[in-house]
Amino acid sequence: MVSTTDGDLPQDRAEKHFEQAKKLSSVGKGSSLEAERVIKEIYKAETYLQSHDVAHFLFLGKMYKQQLDISSAITCYRVALKEHPVNLVAKKLLYELLIIKGQELMLLARKMNSLIKYHAARACFDEALEMDKDNVRLLILKTVCHVHAQELTEAFEAINKVIKPAYHPTAEMYILRAKIYWGRGLTEQGNNDMKTASMMDPSHPEVVAFSNRSFVKSEHLYKESIRLFTQKKYKESLLSLNHAIHITAEDIKLLIMKSKIHRVLNELQLAYESILKAKAQFESSFKGSKYPVELPSDIKQQINLILNEMAINYAMKGEYDKSILIFTNIIKNEKSSSHPNDLAIANHKYYINRGDCYRALNRLNDAVDDYLYAHELKPKEWEISTRLSITYYLIGRITMLCDDDMLCYDIIH
Repeated sequence: MVSTTDGDLPQDRAEKHFEQAKKLSSVGKGSSLEAERVIKEIYKAETYLQSHDVAHFLFLGKMYKQQLDISSAITCYRVALKEHPVNLVAKKLLYELLIIKGQELMLLARKMNSLIKYHAARACFDEALEMDKDNVRLLILKTVCHVHAQELTEAFEAINKVIKPAYHPTAEMYILRAKIYWGRGLTEQGNNDMKTASMMDPSHPEVVAFSNRSFVKSEHLYKESIRLFTQKKYKESLLSLNHAIHITAEDIKLLIMKSKIHRVLNELQLAYESILKAKAQFESSFKGSKYPVELPSDIKQQINLILNEMAINYAMKGEYDKSILIFTNIIKNEKSSSHPNDLAIANHKYYINRGDCYRALNRLNDAVDDYLYAHELKPKEWEISTRLSITYYLIGRITMLCDDDMLCYDIIH
């Protein structure tokens, strides 16, 4: 504290300097020289006091802010809050300036490619968040700083606080989190967030760029999968295809191809799950349509081929009843098709296979019915004629050897 010689109390001297500062400020024109005089008067006032005066530092903060000295203004408001922690004016002004300073530091960090500046900016946002911990804008700015500072774990924690239903997350938020996922090597999760963003804002530049990149890469992987498949490198083909699906999971042709590979590998349950997913995806894309949309023939064909393999497996285990049920389901699907000739080549085989199951169960007349239908579809197929001959022979032999006509009827039918 500075001593006085004129008998004035220190508090009185401080008040005179403060009043002089306010007077100079009110009549001044805002030049830097005039502002400097005002600031000097306030600091003179402070020299007479044993502790900081909140009003002095609020006024100082205002002056520094007018001179665009944001750092000094922030310091003033910090001092004011230290003296009076519940001062709402100081808290509000400090909060606003911390955001401004943080954004300034982010611009500098970007221009200078400086991690230190990003750390400093993030510190500003952290301090502001102490006053408003759930502020979405601050959390996003903090996340961006963490990303540029290569602090991906901290970035992930920050962005997850705002991607909640209560905060009504935007496409921008999902795009930001997608980038964090990618940075952590979590490609699928990042792609999922970008897809969410694309549903919210399909025209967003980042969404459009992602879609274009994804389509090109996915198509390349799909063609590579086909190439490997033709070389009978089924496992490698599946790996390439799964990679494509991670990028564009909504592409139906990828799921159809995946089903085909699983079927060739005799992984029938996986094949069936994949083709049903393709079917559901196709139907979902036309949900609400005013016009009936027929299921694509390649999906129907794959479903029937997989079911056929399943039925054959049951038959090989001697579970003919299960096999017959599946073949019946396949045939029903075929008959319900708007274009039955699409699968005419495959149709006759389903009847042959079901006929074989009937024959194995000694349901010979049912077997003959199926073989005859297959013969109509493929009249020159020797294996159908052979089966018919064998079955007719069995019926005739049973009839000849059976003394009881009723017993014969039961066996044949």
